[in-house]
Amino acid sequence: MATVEQVELCCSECKVTFWVTAAHEAKLVRKRQTFYCPNGHGQWFPGKTDAQRAKEAEAALQREREAAAEERRLHHEERRRLEHLARGRQSLITKLRRAKGGPL
Repeated sequence: MATVEQVELCCSECKVTFWVTAAHEAKLVRKRQTFYCPNGHGQWFPGKTDAQRAKEAEAALQREREAAAEERRLHHEERRRLEHLARGRQSLITKLRRAKGGPL
C-alpha cells in the first residue's frame, strides 16, 4: 500500500486545521494560486512565483550588463580624450623645442 504524505494547514480566518497532500501544497506554493479552507475562506501563499522571480532576476542581470557596457564606453571615451590631450601637449613641447633651438 502506497503512503501519501500530507501537510497540515490552518485557515488564517477561522483557524480550522485541514490537510492537503505534500504534492498539492508544493503546487500551491509554486503557483501562488488561491485555495480555500473547508469553510470557504480564500487562502494563498504570499510572495512571487518562481517564474516571476526568475524574470526579475533576468531583468536585473540585463540592467547590470547594460550599465557595465555604458561604463566601458565612458572609460573608452575618457581614455581617448586623455590620449588626445597628451598628443597635443607633446606636440606643443616639440614646437617649443624647435622654436628655442634645443631641449626644454
